Amino acid sequence: MLGPPVLHMASAAAPADADAAAGAGRRRIVVAVDEGEESAHALAWCLANVVSPAGGDTLVLVHARRPPPVYAAMDSAGMAAA
Repeated sequence: MLGPPVLHMASAAAPADADAAAGAGRRRIVVAVDEGEESAHALAWCLANVVSPAGGDTLVLVHARRPPPVYAAMDSAGMAAA
């Protein structure tokens, strides 16, 4: 059984009405996800334990990917082009 995942709460530059929103108990909750089973567990845990059932929270899902590898230019013989 997996323990509770680590969740990171985000605090970004807020819009002009942020003070009113903060007073209303609104939160921005960020969960990092990928295709793994652990991400599905983290999202399910967050929905069950962090996000308010009364509404008002904003849930942001972050999906980061590695950039594709960059290879040096090669000629047909496999030698690096000058």
